[in-house]
Amino acid sequence: MDALDGAASLGWWGTVLELELGLLGPGLALESGLQGVALVLLEADSAQQGREVRGNRRNITGQSRSTKRSGTS
Repeated sequence: MDALDGAASLGWWGTVLELELGLLGPGLALESGLQGVALVLLEADSAQQGREVRGNRRNITGQSRSTKRSGTS
């Protein structure tokens, strides 16, 4: 579990590291059930953060477009 804790403390780069470990050797990342669950939770948290960021970008873009449209109308 130390490797996963270390990767999690690295934030985004830790997630990339874990994903690459998974791609290079799924057996390595999922060597034990507990590590596999921790990896899935780490990926799920990262995916949720990504959705929040993308959602904010869309909202900001949408507001900008609305402002431009109302200004030109």
